[in-house]
Amino acid sequence: MVISELVDVPVRRPESELADRLLAYCLTRLGDPGLTVESVAQAHRISVRYLYKLLQPRDLTLAAWIRGERLARIRHDLADPGLANRTVASIAARWGILNPAHLSRALKGEFGQTAAAIRQSSRETPRELPREISREM
Repeated sequence: MVISELVDVPVRRPESELADRLLAYCLTRLGDPGLTVESVAQAHRISVRYLYKLLQPRDLTLAAWIRGERLARIRHDLADPGLANRTVASIAARWGILNPAHLSRALKGEFGQTAAAIRQSSRETPRELPREISREM
């Protein structure tokens, strides 16, 4: 008899644990502009193809996930009144995005707002941490 049949705790597969480690690794390095799918695979001594295979059950690609996490944190910082004295470029660089033109297009595409609009709306309404950020902090 298998222990997992006796308890209601799902058995975690080693692949799932490695996928968790990959994402945790990325979270600690979001500010590194050199964080890429290739650099993550190399750091974990796996192939890019295997990395994609590990994340496939989660329906995500690592590059898109990194991009989304960076943009969420940039948006959070832009809306933070305590960081109003920082430039948009310095906030973006803090999270690994060095190209201002790319940032502008990415924010508009992801959230429908420019950096200036995000800052303006944070001045007009009381701010609450987005759920995806508040859970991780």
